[in-house]
Amino acid sequence: MTFRMTPLARPAIDRSIFLTGSTRTGTSIFGTLLQSLEAVEFAYEPPMLNFLLPQIADLPPASWRLLFEAYLFEEVFVQAIPGRRLNYNRMDTRSSAWMALSETQIEERIGTHWDRRRILDVVPQRRLAFSMPNALPWVPELVRQYPALSVVVMVRKPESVLASIAKLGWYETSELTGEARYYPLKSREDVNVHYWVPDDQEEAFLAMNPMARAVYQYAHLYEHALRIDDALFVDYDAMCRQPHAYFKELAARLDVRYGEKTEGILAAFREPAKDRSIDLSGVDGQLVERMHQAYRGVQARTLTLGG
Repeated sequence: MTFRMTPLARPAIDRSIFLTGSTRTGTSIFGTLLQSLEAVEFAYEPPMLNFLLPQIADLPPASWRLLFEAYLFEEVFVQAIPGRRLNYNRMDTRSSAWMALSETQIEERIGTHWDRRRILDVVPQRRLAFSMPNALPWVPELVRQYPALSVVVMVRKPESVLASIAKLGWYETSELTGEARYYPLKSREDVNVHYWVPDDQEEAFLAMNPMARAVYQYAHLYEHALRIDDALFVDYDAMCRQPHAYFKELAARLDVRYGEKTEGILAAFREPAKDRSIDLSGVDGQLVERMHQAYRGVQARTLTLGG
């Protein structure tokens, strides 16, 4: 059986913005900025993408594209425009619509009757943006299939990323069994293995200590980032130093306009004053060098002011 979608779907996906990077690199706050922009509909880490993206090279291309486009267009974009997919929980500071949109903007959505025809009439004037951390291994193929897609890759100093992961305890051995915090996992049932770990590296990953697993994540993900032909690499640390100037340049590159709350979000954009010290003494030196080499590679591609 074959299907066809509205002709509005593919152009909407082509002009969308995909935000990714390692976890703990600023994807959440940058996503809030994207959501604040005029005529941008932002989806915070749509869960189905964790299951779809890893299948990009395994499913027949036409079948995969149908699932990908149908999910993003029908389930995410079309439902976001009338406010049906917004997160109205004020306590969810990472994804709450109240962090990015004014009360007037929210009321305009939920106080209006939207039928499908009205939504589709608006689609060409809106732009979808969506985020998914740790998706870097599949982005090169995604860009090959959707060359017009705007990909934004967050980059942050590895020491800050590792310290944050260590504090959260994500790679502690206790996290390898029992109910997992996040899905999907690799198919084996005896232990929790993150979906981005290659099949031939599972045992090596499990044998590592928690800090080494975090180092491996950083190295592995950003080695794949270096394979992306066309992306906008964002230096989170540089943006923390000059948030207004840096984001102004980013907005120009993405061809987007500030919304009502964008300047206010930028005013609060700064690096938290936290202890970022880490102990790498128990991590293999070659793995540490892989991490630093990957960081140097992607950092050299980040946007620089006046560059």
